[in-house]
Amino acid sequence: MEFKYDRNLYLKSIFKSNVVYFETAMPTKGEPVKTLYKIKNVIAVTNYSLNVRYEEGKDYEVVNGELIIKENGNIPQININDLYLDEPYKFEIPIDPSKVNIKFDRPKYSFYGEGQIITDKQIAITYGHDDVWDDFVPTYQGNKISNFVKKLENKEPATILFYGDSITAGCNSSGTSYGGNIPPYAEPWAVMVHKYLEEKFNTSIKYVNTAVPGMNTLWALNNYEENVNKYNPDLLVLAFGMNDGEEPEKHIEKIKKILNGVQEHNPNIEVLLVASTIANPETTWCAETKLHYIDEYNKLNMNNVAVVDMTSMHLALLKKKNFRDMTGNNINHPNDFLARVYAQNILNTILKD
Repeated sequence: MEFKYDRNLYLKSIFKSNVVYFETAMPTKGEPVKTLYKIKNVIAVTNYSLNVRYEEGKDYEVVNGELIIKENGNIPQININDLYLDEPYKFEIPIDPSKVNIKFDRPKYSFYGEGQIITDKQIAITYGHDDVWDDFVPTYQGNKISNFVKKLENKEPATILFYGDSITAGCNSSGTSYGGNIPPYAEPWAVMVHKYLEEKFNTSIKYVNTAVPGMNTLWALNNYEENVNKYNPDLLVLAFGMNDGEEPEKHIEKIKKILNGVQEHNPNIEVLLVASTIANPETTWCAETKLHYIDEYNKLNMNNVAVVDMTSMHLALLKKKNFRDMTGNNINHPNDFLARVYAQNILNTILKD
């Protein structure tokens, strides 16, 4: 197989297929690499950019289903202590000592980086397995957005609009300016969703993305008329929460006001309400309150509104992998692997197959 970004392979379900393509991990000295499943056979191990292939026996070996990095091989490994800084780098992101298994004699701050700073330390593993996914899976809710799907089936004009924060803007996806425009040049998850739907239904769909990095739900409430209503989309993908910190009850009040506002303007609009992935759980950025926004989302009983639960999906992945294995900046942004899980979850919510 050729090692490059391939949308169809990136959208191959991580919970249905017996082959996992380009699963990322950050090798750590003295530890086996964490993979979602017990490895049956390795197809390839490459760098994050997919343009350097490593050799089994020389650079790594598989022992009892685990990937072990060879000390004298070519695969870079980090020292775990290098992820915890004595002084903040650009942003002050304190480590919560109660969430770390390492004892520190002074306050520590999270290692942080954009572009290739984090992903240069990651590898991509393609492997076969015999395990069955036994955790959270997205729920099909196509009945709640059936008008949008019918438009696609009938090849009628349709608009999909993405409104969110940096994650929705595509920050740290390798094929964006936010991610450095570096190999493997993977599309951000919003583009993956858009392009997949166009190809599946063999139709043209207008794509609008008004996401702005750093914004929260208060900003979303104050700006939805300009960023949503102005475009009259058929499907709105609404994805905020990472930059919030308030109590779930206050957060959902703002979400409801946005939903009521866009539905009042356009009674036919349908909405995918996306609950965010979580921030680095070792840091104070990962507030407990944000983990419960999904609880409020699931209580919503609004017409034409489906919920995409990336919070539960991310927590399920974190039972098997480290946060650093799936992040683009070690704070809050997904790397290419976690971005494609966003796309898979959304597509599984929209489509039965």
